[in-house]
Amino acid sequence: IAVLPPSEDADSFIRKQGAEAFGAAPKNAESAVAFQVRALSARENCETEVGAMRIARAVLETVAASPNAVQRARLIQEAAKALDIPATALQEEYRRMTARQQTRAAFRATDARSAPAGGAYPEHPREEVEFCEHIVHAADFPEMRVAVERYLPIEMIEDPVCRTVVRCALQALVDGVDVQEMLNREEDRTGELQRFAAQILMAPSKTIGAESSRVDAVKDLILFLWRRRLQKERDSLKSDDPVSLARRSQLTYDLKGLRNWADGSAIIRVKFGS
Repeated sequence: IAVLPPSEDADSFIRKQGAEAFGAAPKNAESAVAFQVRALSARENCETEVGAMRIARAVLETVAASPNAVQRARLIQEAAKALDIPATALQEEYRRMTARQQTRAAFRATDARSAPAGGAYPEHPREEVEFCEHIVHAADFPEMRVAVERYLPIEMIEDPVCRTVVRCALQALVDGVDVQEMLNREEDRTGELQRFAAQILMAPSKTIGAESSRVDAVKDLILFLWRRRLQKERDSLKSDDPVSLARRSQLTYDLKGLRNWADGSAIIRVKFGS
């Protein structure tokens, strides 16, 4: 990729500096990966884990577009040097990324016919299904994993199938394997888990492509699940004795705080000990 000076296009550059200068520009061209790392580093802080992961993920998508194995290997080496990351780490992340893509492609090819009309899952709670649709992508979004592990006890996922998907998605991150590989280890006599997981992995996301949107959506769902739990506890307090009244008052206060992440996360840390 040959880069012209800021605010210049080919026409303006030639008019100002001539065709010969324009013809020399490709001599200073850089590879697509080098250009991408430089451009993304201007927007992301590559010194942080999250910033480096975002840049690496984008670069690996570019690498994957090459049909040539030797070129892919060289581009990974070049990206690793530019990002100051061990090439072996990038190679492993590339392997995991392509494995996830192949798994999802296989699901689309073989299981699309079993997807519910309109994306509906009437037998599972809507919010928990939405949570699953996000959590299966946790390997691509480090902030999502932190939020879930720090603020959500897994037993708050009431639906057993959804809870299994969430548990497997988190364990897959620990084991460094694909979510589907982890799900395959689960006992599934009826096949319900695999059918649900296939539908979840194929589900189009309203927030795909925007990490902040995915993370914010997960945080909103965590707050919802906590509100649901506290609301049930408050509704169960039928007695008017002083202890119940005091507890009901505290729960009402907490429910109001759980409407936004800044206040809600502080409340959760107290209750969850995170």
